[in-house]
Amino acid sequence: MKARLISQETVYLYHIGLNSQRGQEITQALGEISVQVKEIKEEQLEETLGYCLGLPGFSKNDSPLAEEGFDQEVLVMKGFTRQSMDRMLKQFQRKGVPPVALKAVLTEHNSKWRCIDFFRELEREHMFMSAYQSLRRQVLVAEGIAAPSQDLRREALRASELLAKGNEIEYEELVQELKCISSILEKECREEK
Repeated sequence: MKARLISQETVYLYHIGLNSQRGQEITQALGEISVQVKEIKEEQLEETLGYCLGLPGFSKNDSPLAEEGFDQEVLVMKGFTRQSMDRMLKQFQRKGVPPVALKAVLTEHNSKWRCIDFFRELEREHMFMSAYQSLRRQVLVAEGIAAPSQDLRREALRASELLAKGNEIEYEELVQELKCISSILEKECREEK
């Protein structure tokens, strides 16, 4: 069972300044549903997530700042349930706040990660899931073609088998298969016209 750390619902933003227009839009939208907004600053990348989010038992890391920064927006939710997460996402939609691609809920496990490592892992997971979803959509398109070529049928079958592997797929495999099926689909669509 994954334990969630319970407290006041708070959103922590990284690479979205609270004084920026985007930061202000997020803060205003979340304020309307009583969610606090705080910031994780670039100089905190070497700190644990638990320390940055003010959890007891976490102390400041005296390591020097990472040479490489992280330039993606990140949103970390503390004290959220599934219902409060849904409420937040609906509020963003209602207010026209563009989504933050990299988001996570604070857990006992991820609280121990250094922010830089955690953010990079979120980015890897996001890239993987985006490629997975794109490949899945391409397979559905291929299956919807009335008279697909033998190449497309074979590639759609190969892609379906790859998707069926679930967590055992390597990102590079996904990307390679996505390029292959997309190329064949593009060729077939040109030939149909």
